[in-house]
Amino acid sequence: MSVISKVCLTAFEIANEVLMAIGAGLLGIAVLIKHGYETNQLLRTLSAASISLGSLIYVVHTAAEITQPSPKQIVFISGCDSGLGFSFAIHAAKLGFTVVAGFLSLDSPGAKEIKQCYKNIEQIQLDVTDNHSIFVAVETINQYLNSNPSHGRMINVTSHCSFTCLPGLSVYGATKAGIKNFSDGLRVELAKYGVKVVMFTPGSFVTESNIIAKHADHVHEMHKAFTKEQHAFYEDYFQRYNAHLLGINISKIPQKIKNNTLYNKFEEALLLETPKAAYKVEPFRYTFYHLIFKLTPIPIRDYFVVKFMNMPQYNMTQIW
Repeated sequence: MSVISKVCLTAFEIANEVLMAIGAGLLGIAVLIKHGYETNQLLRTLSAASISLGSLIYVVHTAAEITQPSPKQIVFISGCDSGLGFSFAIHAAKLGFTVVAGFLSLDSPGAKEIKQCYKNIEQIQLDVTDNHSIFVAVETINQYLNSNPSHGRMINVTSHCSFTCLPGLSVYGATKAGIKNFSDGLRVELAKYGVKVVMFTPGSFVTESNIIAKHADHVHEMHKAFTKEQHAFYEDYFQRYNAHLLGINISKIPQKIKNNTLYNKFEEALLLETPKAAYKVEPFRYTFYHLIFKLTPIPIRDYFVVKFMNMPQYNMTQIW
C-alpha cells in the first residue's frame, strides 16, 4: 500500500471514529479510548477523543447560550388581539423586552386590556390586507431599530395542519403549509446575513383563541349566499357540521394561555443564541396521530384523519 493510501485510510478511520464518538456522546468517547488502549493505538484514539469532546462542548455551549432580555431589544408580534399573539406579547413584556404589538383593532378587548396593564408594550394597528397599515407598521419598527440596531430573527407561527391537512380545513392547511415552506426557504436565504429564521408550531388552543369566535357570523353569511342547488346538496351536512363547531366553548374574553411548555419553547426560540430551526408543541395524541399519518397507507391514513377530527358523519342521500 502506498504512503498516500495509508494516510488517506488513517484520516478516514480517524474521521469515522470522531463522528461515531460525537454521535454516541461521552459513552462513545469512553469506548473509543478503551479500544485504543486494547489495540495499542492510544495516541490516535486520544487525539480523536479530544476532537470529539471539544466538538461536544462547543455544540452544547453554543446551543445553551442564552441572550438576556433587555428593554433595548425589540420584539414585534402580530395578531395580539387574542390567542397566541395576545399571550406571547404579555410573556415577552414580562421577560423584559420592549414589545411592539400589532392589533387588527386598537378597540378590541385584547388591545384595551394590554394598554391598561402593560406599559412596555407599544400598540400599533396592523391589518395585513391594508397596504397603508403595513407601511405605518414598518415605519414604526424602523424607528425602533434605528435607535437600537441589533441582529434580528424571525419566528413564523404555523400549525399542525402544515404537516397534515385536515378535512374542512383545506384552505387553512394550504396557507399554513405555505408558511412552513416560506420559513424553510428564508432560513437558508437569510443565514448569510446573520438572521435566524425559526418555525414555531404550537399545540391545539382552539378554545383559548379567537380563530372561530366569529364562526356563527361567517356561517350565516355563507348560508345566505347558497344557490337553490347548493341548498339541496349541502343543507343537511352543512347544518350538522356547523352545529358541531358552534358547540365548542370559546372564550369571548382574551386571556393568557396557560401552558408552561408553550412558553418554554417560545423562550428557546426567542433567547437561544443558536435556536433550533423548528419548535413544536403538541399533546401526545397529536404526536401519535401524526406518526400514524406518516407511516400508514393512504386509505388507512384517511380513516384515522376522520377519527382524529371526530366530525359528524356524512349521510349519503339521493338528491337527483
